[in-house]
Amino acid sequence: EAQFVKNPASRAHEAAVSLEKLNAGVLQLTFQEQLTLTAIGLVSTQLPDGSPGYSVLILITAQNFPPIPLFLGFALTGIGGIVGVHRTIDQQAIEAGLHADTLKSVLFPADPIANAPAVIRALSSIFPPQRGSYLIGVMAQIGRQSPPINMDLAVIYEFGQQHRVVVLGRISADMPSATEDLVRLRLDAFGVVDLDAGTVAIDAMLFDSRLAYKYTLSGAMALRAGGGPNSAFVLAVGGFNPHFAAPPGVPALDRVAIALSSGENPRLRCEAYFALTSNTVQFGARAQLHAAAYGFAIDGDVGFDVLIQRSPFALFSVFWCDFTIGFDRTLITGQAPPLPAGPNPTTELVAALTDPRSWTVTRPANRGPGVTLRHRSLEGVVLADPLGDLVVTQNVLPLN
Repeated sequence: EAQFVKNPASRAHEAAVSLEKLNAGVLQLTFQEQLTLTAIGLVSTQLPDGSPGYSVLILITAQNFPPIPLFLGFALTGIGGIVGVHRTIDQQAIEAGLHADTLKSVLFPADPIANAPAVIRALSSIFPPQRGSYLIGVMAQIGRQSPPINMDLAVIYEFGQQHRVVVLGRISADMPSATEDLVRLRLDAFGVVDLDAGTVAIDAMLFDSRLAYKYTLSGAMALRAGGGPNSAFVLAVGGFNPHFAAPPGVPALDRVAIALSSGENPRLRCEAYFALTSNTVQFGARAQLHAAAYGFAIDGDVGFDVLIQRSPFALFSVFWCDFTIGFDRTLITGQAPPLPAGPNPTTELVAALTDPRSWTVTRPANRGPGVTLRHRSLEGVVLADPLGDLVVTQNVLPLN
């Protein structure tokens, strides 16, 4: 069984990559339902700067073979490789793709024939053409049955214009089982070891995760480390203290949070963060509550933020608590009491609207008058310009 798709990208994607003259294809072979081979190729006959040349990216995977036991109940369920000629790795594209779970279209993509447009878009975005850069990498799919844990991994070495090792990973876990997933975790992660600069960067993000069937889990982490005279270290899980400026190169991170409700009313959300830098220790938490019923609403907000600076030693800590109860409810039923005696608002409003001083005419400053009028005194008369606006103002009733 074999299938081949040439140029499966959408029209929008074809327009986006037309400058590099991209040809792409997906080939899948299944042998007696015992082994499935998938090959995905991207060939560009022109480099992005318009200069003549070519670039090639080939990704090959093998799946559906008998699992190979490894350790601790894990088994190898898939292998693969990736080769790129005049191709590089776009770290920013990977960071942006964490929010959209783009790695699922790169690491052992499911049904690559049907999902060919998404696969081609992801590969061309993460591995764009670049003259003089080369890629070689291995891929592995590792899993275990009880509890169900699956890991899709790729280790890619880039050489040529720069030298670095990039690790891509997707981890999923369902506990205690796939049919009774009280805990469902989905994590996308990638790491970059820059051999030229001597730096390490790791990013990870939770997506489509939940607790007890309905409580959403979310959050992100980042690690940055470097050696040499400008050595630095940053580890942030859920972000930083609100009074701390994130170091350059560290993306904005979502708090590690759990939504202890499945809707907006009631709503209970708990979030936290922890961060280590070369000179600080930071941690904090926050809980928010909202509930409304029968005309009453309760809102609560409690949390704390701690920032410890090691040299010179300093401690900044904030604990805050805010509870608000608002209600709008009729407590006494029956016939409404008579209104107190006072001026008739309708009479007062009519008097204000019949006062000529309540009426004015405005005209844009850059527009001439629509008519020319003789100088005459008309007491109690408002002259309206046909190109102007007639404005009435009263201070009797709040008519908005």
